Amino acid sequence: MELFNFNSDRIKRDNFVDEALRDAQLPILHVKMSYNYDRPELENEIMNLIEKN
Repeated sequence: MELFNFNSDRIKRDNFVDEALRDAQLPILHVKMSYNYDRPELENEIMNLIEKN
């Protein structure tokens, strides 16, 4: 899981990480950066991602 933000300095790095993980056939969950997170929702998203792979 990686937090997603709109910092333009990270675009190249984020694209590299996404491509590397895709090439390695590893899933990634992008989560929009927030001050608060809904834990059950995050757990559900993580479990769904794991079950797909």
